[in-house]
Amino acid sequence: GCRIYENDTFCEIVELFRDLIREGLPVEDIIIKIQQEYENEDDSCIATLAIAEGLWRLGRLSCKDLENVQRIVDDETTCKFWMHLGADEKFIQKWRLSLDDFLKRISLAPTESQKWRINPIEQILRKGTCFWYKHRGNIYGAIVLERIKSSTNYYLIAITENLDSIPTVL
Repeated sequence: GCRIYENDTFCEIVELFRDLIREGLPVEDIIIKIQQEYENEDDSCIATLAIAEGLWRLGRLSCKDLENVQRIVDDETTCKFWMHLGADEKFIQKWRLSLDDFLKRISLAPTESQKWRINPIEQILRKGTCFWYKHRGNIYGAIVLERIKSSTNYYLIAITENLDSIPTVL
């Protein structure tokens, strides 16, 4: 489509960003992953816009991120990309308006309905997470082996025998 929210690449990256957040990956790692995946692509500027959308929906869009979006809009990086692909002037004009609307939108703080709600348990229980707990006076250690994705999250967790003391990090 000729609007940013109709662009397949943009929508796929925003969806990937949200999925990775739900899996508990740190935001910085998600950004690096997406940037690396799209660094040599012609539409890498679309990836930058999608990252900005994800950050905005988390309430973490910085001034620097907003400046990057502003630069892309001002220097018409994405318009040049579309022209290279043979887009007509009507398409380019709609795309420019869409980018302007996008920039205005992310320049304001997201409303509660625009923010992503991320289940905090998904961020805590990641594969490899280790913890200890007391049950009936006994101390146990546990490690998350795997997350089983379905409509409800299930976790495969290995639990130790009763420990003599609380485990410490070396």
